[in-house]
Amino acid sequence: MPRGGVKKPIGYETIWKDRNGRTRVKVKVEDGKRFVDKRIVVWMQHHPNDNLKGYCIIHLDNNPLNFDIDNLAKVKKEVFLLMLNNHMYFNDSELNKTSILTAEIMYEQKKQKRLAKANPK
Repeated sequence: MPRGGVKKPIGYETIWKDRNGRTRVKVKVEDGKRFVDKRIVVWMQHHPNDNLKGYCIIHLDNNPLNFDIDNLAKVKKEVFLLMLNNHMYFNDSELNKTSILTAEIMYEQKKQKRLAKANPK
């Protein structure tokens, strides 16, 4: 029996703040202690055969409580890191769509530059 005394059912949602103070919603998906971010659960319901390895699911409007599928985007982790490091993650979904495209171009440029350095002619 869990510490709280009551076992939570599958599908139970909990809202909490992570160590950086961001609000998160987790959903219980299996018996035991397995909880998963709700944005991932919603994404997988709409894209059941999608592989998320190397990717993250982000909220386009930066609202962690908006789980509309049109507000979620699958982004390479490297691209999202470029967005964060270059202050390109906003509270506006249209700006974020443009930021994703810009960061993807930046990522490809850096990758090409690295390849050119590794294989000089």
